[in-house]
Amino acid sequence: MMRSLLLVLALWMAQDQPPRWQLAGAFARRDSAAVRRLLAPDVMVWPPAPDTARRGSAAIGYLQGLALTTRVSRSDLRPDTVAMDGPYLAEQGVWTLTSGRTRVRAPYDLRWRQVEGRWRVSFFKWGLFQ
Repeated sequence: MMRSLLLVLALWMAQDQPPRWQLAGAFARRDSAAVRRLLAPDVMVWPPAPDTARRGSAAIGYLQGLALTTRVSRSDLRPDTVAMDGPYLAEQGVWTLTSGRTRVRAPYDLRWRQVEGRWRVSFFKWGLFQ
């Protein structure tokens, strides 16, 4: 009885958190299909200048293209703050990309929301990597 209660609790907790590790890892694996599965249909992407903001299918295509062309061995999203904001889970932190001995970081801002019972990215903004 106790074991099944712990299993149910673990599954609930896993579903209650956004899959940020899957999103970050998809870039290191160059897995554009995984990136697509984690995005809301109306996602807004706001990359640093000179790129421009995109919404919906243009934003999805942009992030899939980044996943396919990025040559990193590791990608991590490390939140500093996570808070509910209405239907959104707002997250701000540092996105770290590693390629060989080179490691670069950029601030990021993510908004997750539940779409068909799963957390999906509805807004993704990041700064210049340094």
